[in-house]
Amino acid sequence: MRSSLLCLLLCGAAPVPLLAEAPAATAAAETPAARLRTLFAASDEASLKRNPRSGLVRGDLRYADRFGDDLTDAHVAAERQAASTELAALAAIDRSALAADDRVSYDVFKWQRETDRAGLEPAIVAATLVRPLDHFFGLQIAFPDLSSGMGAAPFNTVRDYDNGLARMDGFAAALDRSVV
Repeated sequence: MRSSLLCLLLCGAAPVPLLAEAPAATAAAETPAARLRTLFAASDEASLKRNPRSGLVRGDLRYADRFGDDLTDAHVAAERQAASTELAALAAIDRSALAADDRVSYDVFKWQRETDRAGLEPAIVAATLVRPLDHFFGLQIAFPDLSSGMGAAPFNTVRDYDNGLARMDGFAAALDRSVV
């Protein structure tokens, strides 16, 4: 028996999980707490893709070459859809089966996504997107720091400089959208 297993392993055969391990791993992945953490991770990753500048302030440079398009109807629709989809996924998790700290996390996530979704109602969006820039708030306030190489997106490598140039193109496009 041992020589058969050794032969299978050495010959490149795919290992077969032990019967006792497979159900336990599957059961652990399906617990409400595990599903909650999976939802949080997926939500965060999707948000970083939709809002690449937020990753920069966290030191996550995977999307550093993108500025984002948060002044477009497509972006608003994607944010609204994400909030609705994530709230539906959250509702499918049995809150009562969670530990106390996970229930707090559940409640905070629910509150945040409901607040986000409310802020994306057509009347709210219509009132805010028509004023993308003013002297207190706007892309023009944070962009100089973001582009200095001294802030959230330092210039340590050639790629960092290339990413900075790509963000400048995105900033110019965002300013054009602001004018429109």
